[in-house]
Amino acid sequence: MVESVKTWLNKLAAASISEDRDNAIMQNILKRVGFPNAVVTCGVVYPLGSGQPKDIHSMAKELIEICEGVKQ
Repeated sequence: MVESVKTWLNKLAAASISEDRDNAIMQNILKRVGFPNAVVTCGVVYPLGSGQPKDIHSMAKELIEICEGVKQ
């Protein structure tokens, strides 16, 4: 069964742990939506490739908010 990006993001946002597969998916999504230098490793997201990191669950919540139009 193929899971939609929305479903995957919601599951990740609600979770407290992540897997290596989640890191790869998040990095791929970020690169596709305008963060070409994004790096995701061990559940830590560097949207710009360096600088201030975010945890993968917070990043998932942020992407959901952006997609729902809550955050400008």
